[in-house]
Amino acid sequence: MYQAYKHNVVTVLFPVYSYVTDGTVAMTVSLILFIWPTDIKLLWREGENIPLVQWRPHMTERFPWQLVFLTMGTNVLAAGSEAGGLADWIAEVIQVLEVIPPWVMMILISIFLSIITEFIGNSLIVMVFLPILAKFAERSLVNPIYYMLPATTCSMLSFMTPVASPLTALVHSTGLVTTRQMVLTGAVPKFICLLLTLLFVNTLGDVVFQVRSFPVWAAANKTVLKL
Repeated sequence: MYQAYKHNVVTVLFPVYSYVTDGTVAMTVSLILFIWPTDIKLLWREGENIPLVQWRPHMTERFPWQLVFLTMGTNVLAAGSEAGGLADWIAEVIQVLEVIPPWVMMILISIFLSIITEFIGNSLIVMVFLPILAKFAERSLVNPIYYMLPATTCSMLSFMTPVASPLTALVHSTGLVTTRQMVLTGAVPKFICLLLTLLFVNTLGDVVFQVRSFPVWAAANKTVLKL
């Protein structure tokens, strides 16, 4: 009975079910904050509603709009790269690197992504480079997890620049931490985390994911791209 009622309510509010995403929840909560009163007693006595969040001055003066544009920009670039076939093309171009031993290639990928993530944002790296690495690994008969796991981990080691991630941009936007301080402070944990990633991928990663063997599911997905 409850499930049927819940289904009917959702169908009425959202006729197209695919429109209901994580963003729906975020937008709903945001709208509630613009309506919910800060003082219910004042609203009851005088009929004046002062919401928790107001456009002025909260949104116009205090809201970090640069974070919104940073996140939107990385998502748009990643979606455009995937839809335009950029991942397939790059995987075809870098196929000449398959002569490099997989363990050396894994180290090079980890170092490269841990550096580049400080300049273009980790979300863009994950959304663009992971499909490329997956296709490259399948073509090279290497377990895709062997490249994708350290790549994902290293792309999150973004401690040193404001543009590395929304969190570092938020910290820098407060004005309490300078870029120089972020670079000097973040260099040591980045180096330590990079070494730990390389160590665990080649030890514990092999035990859990069998990264040194080419899996059946990757062989089934292996196709020859025609560009």
